[in-house]
Amino acid sequence: MDRREFVSMGAVATLAAVRSPRGLAKKAVSAVAGDPPAGWFDVRGYGAVGDGSTDDTSAISAAIDAARAAGGGVVWFAAGRYVSSTVTLHGGITMQGAGWQSIIKLKDSTDSHLIVTPTGQTNWYGVIRDLCLDGNRSKNTAGDGLHLFAATNYRIEGVKISRFAGHGIAFSGTNDFQTIAPWVVNCGIYECGGNGIDVAGTTADCKFHALDIGLCDKGVILPSAGFLSDVTIWKCNTGLYGYWAANSHLHLVRVERCRYNGFLFEGCKDVVMVECRAYENNQSGGDGSGFAFRGTAEHPCVRLNVSACVSGLTGSAYEKQKYGFTDSGSANVDYVLCQGCTALGNMSGGYSLGAGSHDVLGVNM
Repeated sequence: MDRREFVSMGAVATLAAVRSPRGLAKKAVSAVAGDPPAGWFDVRGYGAVGDGSTDDTSAISAAIDAARAAGGGVVWFAAGRYVSSTVTLHGGITMQGAGWQSIIKLKDSTDSHLIVTPTGQTNWYGVIRDLCLDGNRSKNTAGDGLHLFAATNYRIEGVKISRFAGHGIAFSGTNDFQTIAPWVVNCGIYECGGNGIDVAGTTADCKFHALDIGLCDKGVILPSAGFLSDVTIWKCNTGLYGYWAANSHLHLVRVERCRYNGFLFEGCKDVVMVECRAYENNQSGGDGSGFAFRGTAEHPCVRLNVSACVSGLTGSAYEKQKYGFTDSGSANVDYVLCQGCTALGNMSGGYSLGAGSHDVLGVNM
Protein backbone atom coordinates (compact mmCIF):
# COMPACT_ATOMS: atom_id res chain seq x y z
CA MET A 1 0.00 0.00 0.00
CA ASP A 2 1.50 3.37 -0.98
CA ARG A 3 0.86 6.67 0.79
CA ARG A 4 -1.87 7.84 -1.58
CA GLU A 5 -3.86 4.65 -0.99
CA PHE A 6 -3.30 5.03 2.73
CA VAL A 7 -4.69 8.57 2.69
CA SER A 8 -7.64 7.81 0.42
CA MET A 9 -8.95 4.99 2.57
CA GLY A 10 -8.95 7.26 5.61
CA ALA A 11 -6.71 5.06 7.72
CA VAL A 12 -4.45 7.95 8.64
CA ALA A 13 -7.28 9.52 10.60
CA THR A 14 -6.71 6.91 13.26
CA LEU A 15 -3.46 8.80 14.05
CA ALA A 16 -4.71 9.12 17.60
CA ALA A 17 -8.40 9.17 17.06
CA VAL A 18 -9.08 7.50 20.34
CA ARG A 19 -6.21 8.89 22.32
CA SER A 20 -8.51 10.82 24.56
CA PRO A 21 -8.10 11.16 28.31
CA ARG A 22 -9.22 8.44 30.68
CA GLY A 23 -12.98 8.43 31.01
CA LEU A 24 -13.70 9.94 27.58
CA ALA A 25 -14.89 6.64 26.12
CA LYS A 26 -17.61 6.45 28.76
CA LYS A 27 -18.62 10.05 28.10
CA ALA A 28 -18.72 9.47 24.35
CA VAL A 29 -21.03 6.47 24.75
CA SER A 30 -23.26 8.51 26.99
CA ALA A 31 -23.38 11.32 24.42
CA VAL A 32 -24.26 8.93 21.60
CA ALA A 33 -27.07 7.57 23.73
CA GLY A 34 -28.52 11.09 23.91
CA ASP A 35 -27.46 11.90 27.48
CA PRO A 36 -24.27 13.97 27.32
CA PRO A 37 -22.49 14.64 30.61
CA ALA A 38 -22.49 18.06 32.19
CA GLY A 39 -20.41 20.49 30.19
CA TRP A 40 -20.86 18.53 26.95
CA PHE A 41 -22.98 19.94 24.13
CA ASP A 42 -24.04 17.36 21.54
CA VAL A 43 -24.53 19.12 18.20
CA ARG A 44 -27.42 16.76 17.45
CA GLY A 45 -29.25 18.24 20.41
CA TYR A 46 -29.18 21.57 18.57
CA GLY A 47 -30.52 20.17 15.30
CA ALA A 48 -27.47 18.69 13.56
CA VAL A 49 -28.22 15.60 11.46
CA GLY A 50 -24.79 14.42 10.27
CA ASP A 51 -26.18 12.64 7.21
CA GLY A 52 -23.71 14.09 4.70
CA SER A 53 -26.28 16.28 2.93
CA THR A 54 -28.13 18.44 5.50
CA ASP A 55 -26.56 21.84 6.21
CA ASP A 56 -25.60 21.59 9.89
CA THR A 57 -23.92 25.01 10.17
CA SER A 58 -26.58 26.63 12.35
CA ALA A 59 -26.75 23.66 14.69
CA ILE A 60 -22.96 23.54 15.14
CA SER A 61 -22.84 27.28 15.80
CA ALA A 62 -25.71 27.00 18.29
CA ALA A 63 -23.89 24.28 20.22
CA ILE A 64 -20.71 26.40 20.31
CA ASP A 65 -22.73 29.42 21.51
CA ALA A 66 -24.36 27.32 24.24
CA ALA A 67 -20.96 26.12 25.44
CA ARG A 68 -19.67 29.67 25.42
CA ALA A 69 -22.68 30.91 27.41
CA ALA A 70 -21.97 28.19 29.98
CA GLY A 71 -18.43 29.49 30.40
CA GLY A 72 -16.82 26.80 28.23
CA GLY A 73 -17.33 23.15 27.44
CA VAL A 74 -17.07 20.34 24.92
CA VAL A 75 -19.01 20.50 21.66
CA TRP A 76 -19.50 16.83 20.79
CA PHE A 77 -19.69 15.35 17.29
CA ALA A 78 -20.89 11.75 17.32
CA ALA A 79 -20.07 9.57 14.32
CA GLY A 80 -21.49 11.13 11.16
CA ARG A 81 -20.81 13.43 8.21
CA TYR A 82 -21.66 17.01 9.13
CA VAL A 83 -21.94 19.50 6.26
CA SER A 84 -21.05 23.03 7.29
CA SER A 85 -20.00 26.42 6.03
CA THR A 86 -17.78 28.63 8.25
CA VAL A 87 -18.12 28.26 12.03
CA THR A 88 -16.36 30.34 14.69
CA LEU A 89 -14.53 28.61 17.53
CA HIS A 90 -14.15 30.79 20.60
CA GLY A 91 -11.52 30.29 23.26
CA GLY A 92 -12.31 27.88 26.06
CA ILE A 93 -14.33 25.61 23.75
CA THR A 94 -13.35 22.08 22.69
CA MET A 95 -14.63 20.62 19.42
CA GLN A 96 -14.49 16.88 20.06
CA GLY A 97 -15.25 13.99 17.70
CA ALA A 98 -15.01 10.22 17.69
CA GLY A 99 -12.00 10.11 15.37
CA TRP A 100 -12.29 9.07 11.73
CA GLN A 101 -16.02 8.47 12.19
CA SER A 102 -16.73 12.18 12.85
CA ILE A 103 -16.34 14.21 9.65
CA ILE A 104 -17.06 17.91 9.12
CA LYS A 105 -17.25 18.66 5.41
CA LEU A 106 -17.09 22.16 3.91
CA LYS A 107 -20.39 22.91 2.21
CA ASP A 108 -20.42 23.22 -1.58
CA SER A 109 -19.56 26.72 -2.89
CA THR A 110 -18.69 28.10 0.56
CA ASP A 111 -15.30 29.23 -0.83
CA SER A 112 -14.14 30.23 2.63
CA HIS A 113 -12.56 28.72 5.72
CA LEU A 114 -14.22 25.92 7.65
CA ILE A 115 -13.25 26.80 11.26
CA VAL A 116 -12.10 30.29 12.27
CA THR A 117 -11.45 32.25 15.46
CA PRO A 118 -12.70 35.79 16.12
CA THR A 119 -10.53 38.63 14.83
CA GLY A 120 -9.56 41.80 16.69
CA GLN A 121 -8.88 39.97 19.96
CA THR A 122 -6.65 37.32 21.51
CA ASN A 123 -8.30 33.91 21.72
CA TRP A 124 -7.22 31.53 24.48
CA TYR A 125 -7.23 27.78 25.00
CA GLY A 126 -9.42 26.41 22.24
CA VAL A 127 -9.17 22.71 21.38
CA ILE A 128 -9.98 20.70 18.24
CA ARG A 129 -9.63 16.98 18.79
CA ASP A 130 -10.34 13.64 17.06
CA LEU A 131 -12.14 15.00 14.00
CA CYS A 132 -11.80 14.72 10.22
CA LEU A 133 -12.07 18.00 8.31
CA ASP A 134 -12.89 17.63 4.61
CA GLY A 135 -12.38 20.68 2.38
CA ASN A 136 -14.53 19.32 -0.46
CA ARG A 137 -11.99 20.81 -2.86
CA SER A 138 -13.84 19.82 -6.02
CA LYS A 139 -16.76 22.05 -4.92
CA ASN A 140 -14.82 24.95 -3.36
CA THR A 141 -12.21 27.27 -4.84
CA ALA A 142 -10.92 28.85 -1.61
CA GLY A 143 -10.74 28.30 2.12
CA ASP A 144 -8.49 26.87 4.82
CA GLY A 145 -9.38 24.00 7.10
CA LEU A 146 -8.46 25.92 10.26
CA HIS A 147 -7.85 29.67 9.96
CA LEU A 148 -6.86 30.67 13.47
CA PHE A 149 -6.31 34.33 14.36
CA ALA A 150 -4.47 35.14 17.61
CA ALA A 151 -5.01 31.55 18.73
CA THR A 152 -2.84 31.47 21.83
CA ASN A 153 -2.40 28.10 23.54
CA TYR A 154 -4.81 26.43 21.13
CA ARG A 155 -4.39 22.68 20.76
CA ILE A 156 -5.12 20.62 17.63
CA GLU A 157 -4.83 16.92 18.33
CA GLY A 158 -5.69 13.74 16.44
CA VAL A 159 -7.23 15.63 13.50
CA LYS A 160 -7.15 14.64 9.83
CA ILE A 161 -7.36 17.65 7.48
CA SER A 162 -7.66 17.06 3.74
CA ARG A 163 -8.74 18.45 0.37
CA PHE A 164 -8.92 22.16 1.18
CA ALA A 165 -8.38 24.66 -1.63
CA GLY A 166 -6.32 26.79 0.75
CA HIS A 167 -4.11 25.81 3.66
CA GLY A 168 -4.73 22.91 5.98
CA ILE A 169 -3.97 25.02 9.07
CA ALA A 170 -3.19 28.75 8.98
CA PHE A 171 -2.05 30.70 12.05
CA SER A 172 -2.26 34.49 11.77
CA GLY A 173 -2.42 37.62 13.90
CA THR A 174 -1.25 41.21 14.20
CA ASN A 175 1.39 42.94 16.31
CA ASP A 176 -1.31 43.64 18.91
CA PHE A 177 -2.93 40.21 18.76
CA GLN A 178 -0.40 37.46 18.15
CA THR A 179 -0.67 33.71 17.98
CA ILE A 180 1.57 32.31 20.71
CA ALA A 181 2.29 28.70 21.67
CA PRO A 182 -0.24 26.69 19.67
CA TRP A 183 0.19 22.90 19.64
CA VAL A 184 -0.44 20.63 16.65
CA VAL A 185 -0.04 17.00 17.69
CA ASN A 186 -0.72 13.62 16.02
CA CYS A 187 -2.37 15.08 12.92
CA GLY A 188 -2.41 14.29 9.20
CA ILE A 189 -2.76 16.98 6.52
CA TYR A 190 -3.22 16.02 2.86
CA GLU A 191 -4.08 17.23 -0.64
CA CYS A 192 -4.43 20.95 0.12
CA GLY A 193 -3.95 23.59 -2.56
CA GLY A 194 -2.07 25.80 -0.11
CA ASN A 195 0.40 24.86 2.59
CA GLY A 196 -0.04 22.06 5.06
CA ILE A 197 0.66 24.44 7.96
CA ASP A 198 1.00 28.13 7.16
CA VAL A 199 2.46 30.46 9.77
CA ALA A 200 2.39 34.26 9.65
CA GLY A 201 5.23 36.34 11.07
CA THR A 202 3.08 37.25 14.08
CA THR A 203 3.10 33.61 15.23
CA ALA A 204 5.74 32.16 17.55
CA ASP A 205 6.58 29.34 19.94
CA CYS A 206 4.65 26.70 18.00
CA LYS A 207 4.92 23.03 18.95
CA PHE A 208 4.42 20.64 16.00
CA HIS A 209 4.80 16.97 16.87
CA ALA A 210 4.04 13.60 15.22
CA LEU A 211 2.63 14.99 11.97
CA ASP A 212 2.23 13.43 8.52
CA ILE A 213 1.84 15.97 5.69
CA GLY A 214 1.61 15.23 1.98
CA LEU A 215 0.48 16.49 -1.40
CA CYS A 216 0.35 20.19 -0.44
CA ASP A 217 2.20 23.26 -1.76
CA LYS A 218 4.68 23.73 1.08
CA GLY A 219 4.48 21.19 3.85
CA VAL A 220 5.27 23.48 6.79
CA ILE A 221 6.19 27.16 7.06
CA LEU A 222 8.80 27.31 9.83
CA PRO A 223 7.68 29.46 12.78
CA SER A 224 10.06 31.58 14.83
CA ALA A 225 10.93 30.06 18.19
CA GLY A 226 9.14 26.91 17.05
CA PHE A 227 9.84 23.29 17.87
CA LEU A 228 9.19 20.54 15.31
CA SER A 229 9.68 16.88 16.12
CA ASP A 230 8.79 13.58 14.46
CA VAL A 231 7.32 15.26 11.36
CA THR A 232 7.16 13.57 7.94
CA ILE A 233 6.52 15.64 4.79
CA TRP A 234 6.15 14.00 1.38
CA LYS A 235 5.32 14.88 -2.22
CA CYS A 236 4.78 18.58 -1.62
CA ASN A 237 6.24 21.29 -3.85
CA THR A 238 8.66 22.33 -1.10
CA GLY A 239 8.93 20.36 2.12
CA LEU A 240 9.83 22.70 4.97
CA TYR A 241 10.19 26.42 4.20
CA GLY A 242 11.84 28.82 6.62
CA TYR A 243 11.30 32.48 5.74
CA TRP A 244 12.99 34.97 8.10
CA ALA A 245 12.43 32.56 10.98
CA ALA A 246 14.67 32.64 14.06
CA ASN A 247 15.44 30.51 17.09
CA SER A 248 13.73 27.35 15.87
CA HIS A 249 14.58 23.74 16.58
CA LEU A 250 13.93 20.75 14.31
CA HIS A 251 14.37 17.17 15.44
CA LEU A 252 13.56 14.07 13.38
CA VAL A 253 11.93 15.97 10.53
CA ARG A 254 11.88 13.91 7.34
CA VAL A 255 11.16 15.32 3.88
CA GLU A 256 10.95 13.10 0.81
CA ARG A 257 10.04 13.21 -2.89
CA CYS A 258 9.11 16.90 -2.98
CA ARG A 259 9.04 18.71 -6.31
CA TYR A 260 11.73 21.25 -5.48
CA ASN A 261 13.81 21.63 -2.29
CA GLY A 262 13.38 19.40 0.71
CA PHE A 263 14.37 22.01 3.33
CA LEU A 264 14.63 25.63 2.20
CA PHE A 265 15.81 28.36 4.58
CA GLU A 266 15.72 32.00 3.42
CA GLY A 267 17.02 34.69 5.76
CA CYS A 268 16.80 32.41 8.81
CA LYS A 269 18.86 32.81 11.97
CA ASP A 270 19.82 30.55 14.86
CA VAL A 271 18.14 27.38 13.63
CA VAL A 272 19.12 23.96 14.97
CA MET A 273 18.48 20.76 12.99
CA VAL A 274 19.17 17.40 14.58
CA GLU A 275 18.71 13.99 12.91
CA CYS A 276 16.65 15.39 10.05
CA ARG A 277 16.36 13.60 6.69
CA ALA A 278 15.96 14.73 3.07
CA TYR A 279 15.41 11.97 0.52
CA GLU A 280 14.60 11.98 -3.21
CA ASN A 281 13.55 15.62 -3.45
CA ASN A 282 13.87 17.79 -6.60
CA GLN A 283 11.51 15.49 -8.47
CA SER A 284 11.07 18.31 -11.02
CA GLY A 285 14.67 17.71 -12.12
CA GLY A 286 15.64 21.37 -11.57
CA ASP A 287 18.03 22.91 -9.04
CA GLY A 288 16.38 21.64 -5.87
CA SER A 289 18.51 20.19 -3.07
CA GLY A 290 18.03 18.38 0.19
CA PHE A 291 18.98 21.28 2.50
CA ALA A 292 19.20 24.70 0.79
CA PHE A 293 20.27 27.92 2.54
CA ARG A 294 19.74 31.38 1.01
CA GLY A 295 20.05 34.96 2.18
CA THR A 296 20.14 38.61 1.15
CA ALA A 297 22.18 41.53 2.46
CA GLU A 298 19.12 42.73 4.38
CA HIS A 299 18.14 39.29 5.63
CA PRO A 300 21.17 37.01 5.79
CA CYS A 301 20.89 33.35 6.62
CA VAL A 302 23.25 32.86 9.58
CA ARG A 303 24.14 30.62 12.51
CA LEU A 304 22.60 27.34 11.40
CA ASN A 305 23.60 24.24 13.35
CA VAL A 306 23.03 21.07 11.33
CA SER A 307 23.84 17.91 13.25
CA ALA A 308 23.57 14.20 12.34
CA CYS A 309 21.36 14.93 9.33
CA VAL A 310 21.16 12.80 6.17
CA SER A 311 20.52 14.02 2.64
CA GLY A 312 20.13 11.68 -0.32
CA LEU A 313 19.97 7.95 -0.97
CA THR A 314 22.63 5.95 -2.78
CA GLY A 315 21.29 3.74 -5.54
CA SER A 316 17.74 5.10 -5.54
CA ALA A 317 16.18 5.59 -8.97
CA TYR A 318 14.20 8.50 -7.49
CA GLU A 319 17.18 10.38 -6.02
CA LYS A 320 17.37 13.67 -7.95
CA GLN A 321 18.57 16.19 -5.38
CA LYS A 322 21.22 18.49 -6.86
CA TYR A 323 23.19 18.82 -3.60
CA GLY A 324 22.79 17.36 -0.18
CA PHE A 325 23.61 20.66 1.58
CA THR A 326 24.11 23.95 -0.28
CA ASP A 327 24.42 27.68 0.37
CA SER A 328 23.45 28.37 -3.26
CA GLY A 329 26.66 30.35 -3.74
CA SER A 330 25.31 33.22 -1.66
CA ALA A 331 27.72 35.37 0.34
CA ASN A 332 24.76 36.21 2.56
CA VAL A 333 24.73 32.70 4.03
CA ASP A 334 27.21 32.56 6.88
CA TYR A 335 28.22 30.46 9.88
CA VAL A 336 26.68 27.13 8.93
CA LEU A 337 27.99 24.34 11.15
CA CYS A 338 27.46 20.95 9.53
CA GLN A 339 28.69 18.18 11.80
CA GLY A 340 28.30 14.42 11.63
CA CYS A 341 26.08 14.65 8.55
CA THR A 342 25.80 12.30 5.58
CA ALA A 343 25.15 13.18 1.94
CA LEU A 344 24.80 10.27 -0.48
CA GLY A 345 23.68 9.86 -4.06
CA ASN A 346 22.99 13.54 -4.80
CA MET A 347 23.26 14.43 -8.48
CA SER A 348 25.95 17.15 -8.34
CA GLY A 349 27.59 16.60 -4.96
CA GLY A 350 27.13 16.16 -1.25
CA TYR A 351 28.20 19.59 0.04
CA SER A 352 28.25 22.95 -1.71
CA LEU A 353 29.02 25.26 1.21
CA GLY A 354 31.75 27.59 0.08
CA ALA A 355 30.38 31.10 -0.09
CA GLY A 356 30.50 31.99 3.62
CA SER A 357 32.41 31.02 6.74
CA HIS A 358 31.19 27.49 7.34
CA ASP A 359 32.45 24.48 9.27
CA VAL A 360 31.88 21.01 7.84
CA LEU A 361 33.08 18.51 10.42
CA GLY A 362 33.10 14.73 10.49
CA VAL A 363 30.80 14.31 7.50
CA ASN A 364 30.29 11.51 4.99
CA MET A 365 29.66 11.75 1.26
